[in-house]
Amino acid sequence: MSSTPCWSPSLAKPAQVEDPSKYGVVVTDGEGKVERFVEKPRTFVGDKINAGIYCLSPSVLGRIEDRPTSIEKETFPLVAADSKLFAMVGWSRV
Repeated sequence: MSSTPCWSPSLAKPAQVEDPSKYGVVVTDGEGKVERFVEKPRTFVGDKINAGIYCLSPSVLGRIEDRPTSIEKETFPLVAADSKLFAMVGWSRV
């Protein structure tokens, strides 16, 4: 197991799939900045899905409310809107 320090911005590690319509898609710009998440898209918006692997800055953890919360649906859209969430696309060791 390896650990890599992560500060700001935060990173999400999406996976590439052939049929993204069954998953939540991570939509990024050309620099890897997450623009938005689209849950089970009916039209093609991308083929990178949320794989549930994250490297989050402490500031993101502080934005998660103390109640049952979906970080993908409630927290990540806020962080992405602040331009502080990036996707690391491609192979990597976790």
